[in-house]
Amino acid sequence: MPVIRASRPALFASLPRLSVLWHGGCKGDNEITNWRIAPVEESECRTRCIVSEGHGKEVVIMVLLFVLITFLACITVDYLLSRRRAPVAESASAAVSVARAAESDVNVMVGGVVVPAGLYYHPGHTWAAVEEGKVVRVGLDDFARRLSGPVEELEPPPVGRSVRQGHPVWTLNRQGQKVAMLSPVDGVVEEINPAILKDPNALREDPYGAGWVARIRVAELGRNLRNLLHGSVVNRWMEDAVENLHQRFALSLGTVMADGGILEDDLSEVLSESDWAALCQEYFLSD
Repeated sequence: MPVIRASRPALFASLPRLSVLWHGGCKGDNEITNWRIAPVEESECRTRCIVSEGHGKEVVIMVLLFVLITFLACITVDYLLSRRRAPVAESASAAVSVARAAESDVNVMVGGVVVPAGLYYHPGHTWAAVEEGKVVRVGLDDFARRLSGPVEELEPPPVGRSVRQGHPVWTLNRQGQKVAMLSPVDGVVEEINPAILKDPNALREDPYGAGWVARIRVAELGRNLRNLLHGSVVNRWMEDAVENLHQRFALSLGTVMADGGILEDDLSEVLSESDWAALCQEYFLSD
């Protein structure tokens, strides 16, 4: 194999002659893969590969193992991070829900019915307000309050009982007639409002505030909330409920419907006990 020698000035004539030696045998004669600078004698030149063929194979294997280990490490890290992001996303969603629930101080009037913004509503006229830690406060809405009128007793579920969304959760008693109302969420009952147990009139005085009925811990909060009415659709739903009631009972309800078809405070005054129970069951979806 040829040896390339660089020319040198006479000043360096006493130094050993240096030659750039290369060998192309590792990957082909036309590719320089191993090189060194070494002193050579005038009479002969010997080339040496810095990396032998066997050592080169070991390097390739080590590189492949390194790439594979790095790939597996990236997959593992991504998996662990995704597991951590899931509860964070859930917490963020819950925080947004709490913020929306705080909007319940903003009340909208729909056909004379108070509809606080930020709450979630079941079509059976119960509501849910998300609190911290997946706890939901529930009660009956203003339409149900006006339709049911004064009640003698509310029978709540016992603390610790599991309840299902869309299934009976408490019962209103009025002059021997009982009407069940549906739970807006799944979960376990954690607390019953002591105020309504002492005085059921708290339901009528402040249905969205002091007249709340129960606190329920919900395991699958997101799924439950998606099944409820929320936002602008609530106003349309309530308008339809008021209009439907007005059209169906225009004659008998005329004394309690104000100008413009606004629902008055107590519809039970013009209904017999049997009609009251049947009407409540229909609108509360518990018949």
